[in-house]
Amino acid sequence: SGKYFGEAALVSEESKRTATCTTCMETVLLTMSREDFKKVFDHNPEALADVELKLAGKNAGIRAVLHHPLALQEFTKFLESQIALESLLCWEEVVRFRKFYNYNMSEDGSIQQEEGKKRKEVNEMAREIVEKFVKVGSEQEVNIPDSMRKSVIRAVETGEIYEDVFFAMEIEIVGLMRNDKLSTFRTTPGFRKVLDTVGNYEDMDANIKKSIKTLTRRSSMALRSAGRGSMNRSGTHQRKSTTKSGQMPKIAETSESISTLEDKSIEEKAAD
Repeated sequence: SGKYFGEAALVSEESKRTATCTTCMETVLLTMSREDFKKVFDHNPEALADVELKLAGKNAGIRAVLHHPLALQEFTKFLESQIALESLLCWEEVVRFRKFYNYNMSEDGSIQQEEGKKRKEVNEMAREIVEKFVKVGSEQEVNIPDSMRKSVIRAVETGEIYEDVFFAMEIEIVGLMRNDKLSTFRTTPGFRKVLDTVGNYEDMDANIKKSIKTLTRRSSMALRSAGRGSMNRSGTHQRKSTTKSGQMPKIAETSESISTLEDKSIEEKAAD
């Protein structure tokens, strides 16, 4: 129970059927159209991780690793063995901060409930991230550009703490993990264990490869830039203009720069 099949046909309109399923008992099945399948990934990129690992296999991108429970567990063990865990720990804390912020803040930047208490918690979480990962000489200092480091510290210390305060830093550290560690991790027994668990397809036709590229770029990293503004590559905070109602417009999708973090080998294979 809880398994699925037929996802290859949903990923590619022109692919051939790759499997036949026969039930040996009375079974209840739920179906999903291709349109609904793609909508799920548009609004919940984490859902693509299992499918991408199954279809892309050894060419899966960093997003699939970070958002799949078993893959993340094995990646954590790998980084521990490399004495290079700080970027992953920082990423996890930043994601936790963003989820907490989104849950407790309304679109116009005001606190939805228990205003003083929630604002205090948001500020404290941001300060803890800066103290632990951002300041020079901190306990788990991450490798980010100095201009970005100063910009993040300044924003937090001056109280300019919004959902996107760590946006640029998150892009940077995910890029570091992708460029420095992902290719080696994909050669480890731990990653092979992940592929064996999800049931990897060793051979994909060209249509499926091209469709994986499309889904990858549409779904991106599940980062959201919302509220008061977004941060550019250098980490500078950019405020967005308000709507007529006075609320800050919410950006539905991520910037193109995040899409470039996807593993290039997927795109190269898709282009073959």
